[in-house]
Amino acid sequence: MPREEVRYYCEICGAFWAKKEKATECEKGHMIPLRVDGAIYDKDDRKNRYPDSVMVEFGKDNRVRYYRK
Repeated sequence: MPREEVRYYCEICGAFWAKKEKATECEKGHMIPLRVDGAIYDKDDRKNRYPDSVMVEFGKDNRVRYYRK
């Protein structure tokens, strides 16, 4: 006889959880970017369309610079 299985997933990262509380906790634990600015481009490579780094704001007094690999 087939059985029914209920799974919950985090809408941000896509992780599956057996309990709804765990999925909700996972969603609340993610930092959502509010604004991206402060792009820095390589001045020697004029054909480069993408910045070398950007400043990402996650909230008041919470800014992080991300670098391209």
